[in-house]
Amino acid sequence: MYAKGKLPWGFSYQVNFTPRLEFLREYRHQSSLNPLLASQKGISNRRNQTVYSWQLDNVINWNKKYGKHSFDATFLFNAEKFQSWNTTIQASNFAPNDNLGYSSLQSATLAPVVATDDQYATGDALMGRLNYNYDQKYFFTITERRDGYSAFGQQNPRANFPSVALAWAFSDEKFMKNASGWLDYAKARISYGENGNREIGRYAALSNLASGTYVYITAGGTPINVGRVAGSNLANPALKWERNSSINFGIDYSILKGIVSGSIDVYDRTTKDLLVNRTLPSVTGFNSILVNLGEVKNTGFEISVNTNNLKRKNIE
Repeated sequence: MYAKGKLPWGFSYQVNFTPRLEFLREYRHQSSLNPLLASQKGISNRRNQTVYSWQLDNVINWNKKYGKHSFDATFLFNAEKFQSWNTTIQASNFAPNDNLGYSSLQSATLAPVVATDDQYATGDALMGRLNYNYDQKYFFTITERRDGYSAFGQQNPRANFPSVALAWAFSDEKFMKNASGWLDYAKARISYGENGNREIGRYAALSNLASGTYVYITAGGTPINVGRVAGSNLANPALKWERNSSINFGIDYSILKGIVSGSIDVYDRTTKDLLVNRTLPSVTGFNSILVNLGEVKNTGFEISVNTNNLKRKNIE
């Protein structure tokens, strides 16, 4: 759902709201009439899950032209939320029979196994971008974005990601007139930008708790099942965004009246603060902890060529 409209002095505003609602109801019964399950006297599973998420984008644009100077600015405020509720029940060994299946879980003589998994996460973002060009020959773009995500540690829930780019359409310069017979368009560009990765569990930075039981022997020798709660992983309040930075040099071209076009790119990309599970010594009581560790570097080039080999009135 969206609404948009024009504002004074070259501004415009648009708001987008994207809700998503999911319902899952899964009922399954494996009958004791199955010879392979006769000893278990029926197995039933019931699962109820509801997921509700939404994303809200507020976008302000500004466009203005003064002679050969053109300006285009965009400002964004984003908010998002995810929430889910999940309950699963499994039961078996029905008595006197399993004719009612998952509609009579209370008939199971083995205690039903009940598990719940409710999750909640939020995110937000602020972004500003300015595009400028002079006479459609010289181009400049600068962007600053600040993202936040609740899954990261309390010390670093947000991070800044800047980018800047320059471009020059040199085919429009006077000194390129001699090439106008075969060169349609050529633009050189250079850019630097950063972005982030947040693909981690929604509670990965927290110390989660796991419940269970242990047997306690009383003074009289009677065993008693006692409930317990213990940490299942270590917290990392300093966990932060994985960062990817890249610098790119490129040329876009079109020759022979559009018959051949394409681009040439050379890039140098570095990814640091990688989100990895670091192995821990067993003496800590835990196997691993999610941390920012390591760096990866990639360099290379890409060449693309598009050709229009056949062009007729009814065929292209």
